[in-house]
Amino acid sequence: RIERQLARSPENVEVRSRLLLAYSKELARCNRTTLKGTAPLAPCSDFLELVHLHGMEFLKASLEASTAKRIQSVMDTLLDLKDFQLYPLIARFAVTLARHEESLSEFDWKGELQERATMFHYETALQLLKSVKCLEEAQEVFDEAVSLERGGQRMIAWTKLWQTPSVYVRGLRPVSAWWEATDLPLAEVLEENMSAIRSELQGLLEKGGQMIVDPAYPRLTSMGDWDVIRLYYNKHWDPTAVALAPKTTELLRDKLPGASNGLPYIHYNTEEVCFFRMTPGTRVMMHSGGCNARLNLSLGLLGCSDSFIEVAGEERRWRNGEMLAFDDSCDHSARHDGEEDRWVLTVGVMHPDLVERPEIFRDV
Repeated sequence: RIERQLARSPENVEVRSRLLLAYSKELARCNRTTLKGTAPLAPCSDFLELVHLHGMEFLKASLEASTAKRIQSVMDTLLDLKDFQLYPLIARFAVTLARHEESLSEFDWKGELQERATMFHYETALQLLKSVKCLEEAQEVFDEAVSLERGGQRMIAWTKLWQTPSVYVRGLRPVSAWWEATDLPLAEVLEENMSAIRSELQGLLEKGGQMIVDPAYPRLTSMGDWDVIRLYYNKHWDPTAVALAPKTTELLRDKLPGASNGLPYIHYNTEEVCFFRMTPGTRVMMHSGGCNARLNLSLGLLGCSDSFIEVAGEERRWRNGEMLAFDDSCDHSARHDGEEDRWVLTVGVMHPDLVERPEIFRDV
């Protein structure tokens, strides 16, 4: 039916987008059927070919009609399908949006500590391409992004393919994906108090703490469940969670370096305190934080056997009672192959250079 509508109105962007989404959903359904060991009604490659055909035609028609918002809407729907075969096409959509004047114009009126559309869309394209190992295409997009000039100035200061946040603070030390816990005072505090934190988490779960568990980032989870209990988020301590974990809250309330020094947050979660759960078999796809202003301190608490995190291409194992510290803006993914739920306490803290040299905020 949609094919007939398109034949009557080949330039109709709305009809073209509906047809693209229809074939994309059929492709995702076909791939799921194949994974279950059942023969699909038609070869998945047929749907993939139609998706790319109508995807490129949709992009062309959208640009001619200057409908950037429609491209974004279709992108969001395609991403929700979580089909890796669609990622290269979605990345093309993202690059198209990055080049759009509506996005580029944000460089003219937004500051470096604000999220600007072009950087956001380039970051999205890069994450998608890197996730499916299209590294040559990713390098081409990266080179295009860092070469971008506006008013005679380079606008994007990324230096590594594996660190491409949508907000990039200049003036910090050269990036290190992994940090030593001994270099971060709060990491040592957490390790010293691990037994008390773990006991409180166990008590929280016995009291029904699962009732306040939320999905962490559903779009990033390809298998299993990745859930979160947020104690401190968006500059606020959650009263319900705090009541269930008063000792952990008291331990950290005045120790978040950005908040305790009265420094501004770049994103709502520049600093954060959360218990994260992964169920057995969970896979968290590659992603990164939106700004290079945050480090993650991840303390293993329960069920960490056979649980791993990869940051900037280097994989390490979580262990109960031990700390892993890494730069949130670097590409990272996680997997849990254990037989019980894995729980960690993750504390996001402001980058030490911003705490020690707050004039960076002023200079920007």
